[in-house]
Amino acid sequence: MKSTVWMVRGLTAALISSVLIGTPQFARSQGVAPILSEAAAVAAEKIQERLRAAMINVTPEDMKAIEVTEQHRLDVKNIYVDLSHYQAAYQKDGNQARLQEIAHEKEELRLIQRNLPAEFSNSPFLPRYMESIRSYLKDSTKSQEWIKRTKGQEKIYRMDHPEVPLAGEKAATKGGETGKTGGTSGSGSGGKTGGSGGGSVNGQPDKNLEVYIIHKTGDCEFYINDQKVENERQGFALNGQSTFTVRVLAIGARRKQSREFIANVPDHTTALEHDDYGLGYETRSGTFTGSTHWKVDQESYVWSGTHISNSSAQSTTTSSGKNKAVKDDTLEFRYQGAFTFKASVQGTVKWKGRSQRPAGVRDITSDDSASGSIEFSVSPK
Repeated sequence: MKSTVWMVRGLTAALISSVLIGTPQFARSQGVAPILSEAAAVAAEKIQERLRAAMINVTPEDMKAIEVTEQHRLDVKNIYVDLSHYQAAYQKDGNQARLQEIAHEKEELRLIQRNLPAEFSNSPFLPRYMESIRSYLKDSTKSQEWIKRTKGQEKIYRMDHPEVPLAGEKAATKGGETGKTGGTSGSGSGGKTGGSGGGSVNGQPDKNLEVYIIHKTGDCEFYINDQKVENERQGFALNGQSTFTVRVLAIGARRKQSREFIANVPDHTTALEHDDYGLGYETRSGTFTGSTHWKVDQESYVWSGTHISNSSAQSTTTSSGKNKAVKDDTLEFRYQGAFTFKASVQGTVKWKGRSQRPAGVRDITSDDSASGSIEFSVSPK
């Protein structure tokens, strides 16, 4: 186990310094350590403090794993920002070959970002934090190689466009740009441990930012500004707006029945209404006549495990107004620069209805529940 840890340390140090130095044994004998930026070092120290405050033991090897993971995370973010700047420059040139290269490289970086361990948070899964860090480092060879290759490509792009600002450099004070892209503070970076690059100009978000879906699970639907999230790796342009919404919708058995009713309507039955908040139908067969009407009586959501990586971004729980029975189905975000977000949500839906049959009328009830989770970044397109 000890030799495996040293192997991971050697490989990760090579990644961060962008130079692959021999074998793991050589790395150990020479005492090679990751070259940490100030931002990654500060983030690692904060995480260490919070782990110890939670009575979780942090060994020197654990601390090194945290440091290299945070540096790796920062490398990915900064490279992504650099590529976005070069992309804008090549768009002005009309260099389609370079634009295709960069688009492919950015997609690979997004995949790497998705595979990175979730950013540290005080969640119920805190004891598993170090386990996820160690697991990632053991399988990070492909990511490591791609980052090294992309850094090599950046040198080529730099020759074409030496004027392009690089992530981590101090932003010019002229033009009102604030903070650092990928630095330790300021609205442009997503804070010490957060964000995915990109920033704000004159206090307004960069028009090139989008909501990018990293991961979603469960039997709930999610909507970004009322546009449905269909799959992971989907982007939603924000067009420089300083706010956006994430709405959730539980898809329980009754709602699913309502949606699929027309496609599966029984013989002799007519749909009277069918949407996400009501279902009504009537059946006539021979001498039999009957009808059923369902309405959502109460629908509420509880968000948990929420984590925003940038302190300048804030979320507020609210109700969308899609139906008066629905409560807390929406998160409204206000932000200035890039950040990442993740949360779980549990939805409960109580339906009330009335069933009319030849024998009489009776009131009916039905309870549904659904859960889901979503993780996304606000980052440059």
